Amino acid sequence: MKYADGSVACIEYFAVGSKDLSKEFMEVHFDGKSIILDDYKSLKGYGIKVNEITTTTSQKGHLEELIALYETLRGDKKSGL
Repeated sequence: MKYADGSVACIEYFAVGSKDLSKEFMEVHFDGKSIILDDYKSLKGYGIKVNEITTTTSQKGHLEELIALYETLRGDKKSGL
């Protein structure tokens, strides 16, 4: 993808490779800074301050999404849509 300011985004998803490698790995680079997300178990910033995360379990937000949906359907919470 190319943005109006000339910056470029490259998204690649691979289904091949070693099963020993993290399933979810994301690098975001911008303005001389980088943020690395590794298998939803760690988040680290380089050249930028982020709330770093290190955990032994992957937290992808699926449970939180289901809880929010349940609460919305039950009428406890507005959907925000």
